[in-house]
Amino acid sequence: MPTPSLGPERVYRFTIDLAAPIEFVFRWATDYRANDASRSHQGFERRVLERDQSRVVFEDLERQPGGWVWRRSAVVLRPPDRWHSHSQGSHRFAEVDYRLARLGPERTRLTITMHRRATAAHPKHPTAAAFEADLRHAWTGYGRALARDYRAAQGRRRRSR
Repeated sequence: MPTPSLGPERVYRFTIDLAAPIEFVFRWATDYRANDASRSHQGFERRVLERDQSRVVFEDLERQPGGWVWRRSAVVLRPPDRWHSHSQGSHRFAEVDYRLARLGPERTRLTITMHRRATAAHPKHPTAAAFEADLRHAWTGYGRALARDYRAAQGRRRRSR
């Protein structure tokens, strides 16, 4: 049974620029896989439970010093430039909107807006600075992997001509 939510909602926002075209970023960022943690040098384990063209459901599990952190996310894909996640877990309930904006032919801005509620088991919200630092760490790793995958795809495309 899920842990009940507790306390007021807190809203967090985060923005990062990525070195790939918007179409590539959307496909790459919404291709949830078991190895996503290794792409950003994080320690969670991911299991993809359901997937079709418009929805992905997955669970993440991570061991932290205070015990296990679990979350299940149901993601609705809204191509070509956004997706929405409803997430619940041991530490929080969250509604997360992801939006992409084209900055140029090979640059894309990702904006993440999270509406978060804490749980009774973990009633404290992270500070805005801590939230941003965690996302910056994750998305810096994701951004490097995304750029590397984009360059590799471009190289394959050039060789196949």
